[in-house]
Amino acid sequence: YGQGASYQLSKIFSINERLPNVKNELSLGYDISIQRDERERFDNLEGVRGAIALNQLESFDNVAGYLLDHLSIGRFFINAGVRYDWNELKAKDFFIEDGDDSGSTKLSAFNPSVGLSYRISSKIYVYGNYRTGFETPSLIELSNNPEGSGGFNRAIVPQKSNNFEIGVKGVVNRNGNENKNGQLSFDATYFHINTNDELTVFELAEFPDRDFFRNAGKTIRNGIELTALFDLTSNWFVRGTYTFSDFVYKDYVVEGTDLTDNQLPGIPKHFGSLSLNHHNEKGLSFRLQSRLNGALFTNDANEVEEERYVLVNLNAGYHLKINSSFALVPFFGINNLLNEQYNDNIRINAFGGRFYEPAPGLNFYGGLRVKL
Repeated sequence: YGQGASYQLSKIFSINERLPNVKNELSLGYDISIQRDERERFDNLEGVRGAIALNQLESFDNVAGYLLDHLSIGRFFINAGVRYDWNELKAKDFFIEDGDDSGSTKLSAFNPSVGLSYRISSKIYVYGNYRTGFETPSLIELSNNPEGSGGFNRAIVPQKSNNFEIGVKGVVNRNGNENKNGQLSFDATYFHINTNDELTVFELAEFPDRDFFRNAGKTIRNGIELTALFDLTSNWFVRGTYTFSDFVYKDYVVEGTDLTDNQLPGIPKHFGSLSLNHHNEKGLSFRLQSRLNGALFTNDANEVEEERYVLVNLNAGYHLKINSSFALVPFFGINNLLNEQYNDNIRINAFGGRFYEPAPGLNFYGGLRVKL
């Protein structure tokens, strides 16, 4: 089992400078975080806890500093920043019957970012952003060592990425009307992400149902994200989202098998949702939502494909105000209204083809919330 605690301190200094038609804000800050996990692991003897196999104290310390600048010149807005992270990860091994696997590692990186947006009209903007990413393995990813010993898995390293995006967003009112009736809010974004040493999950026959991690050589993500909110009336509105994801491996070889150009598992190419929502001044709320999950692969080799499915959910509630400080909110809902058969969770790269965790069919729920 694992127990953890974290403590974070942050402080931001702001500098404002005003010139004709120019506004600038400079921010300098820092973050400090500390995490300690006391981790124990026992042999699983067909569901019965056996002898202790791991006992170690793990720590993850982070110190970061960042500089951000927000500059507006007329209709142009420029954001730029840089962040430096210093991380130290340690493991103190208390189970030394199989040797002392104590150790530590230090990981650090600079990550710059820059963004530019332009106001086409009072409520419509086009924008573009570039930033780099740096993600260290988590303590659980490091401590799940495929060699079966304590300490950390030294074979995995942080993943680094370059992120690009361009898009347009804004608000359009029907007939120029400023009220919300007929108002459309929208955001459309294209993104491209290159990642080196991406962390991927897998299982081993000798450790069933336990996740291990390794680095892929490289991944490339291209996608489109669309969101829209349309106010039919002051009480009724429609919300829609759609994401197209073309995520593939590059330069990825596992046990002699070249997986280059394979799709990343667990991520559907097509994902979308559409909902009809209602709320009124009497306290009644209602939502009918449909969600499309496209087909996806369950392993890196793309050998098994999970079929697409559509879920329809319905929920309603009523806010009953008793007095100024007390209210009752009864609610009711139906999940999987069409009784779709699907899998709620996919275990990526599971050993023996055990990828699936089935989801419930048509089911109901209800309750009463008390607001004070």
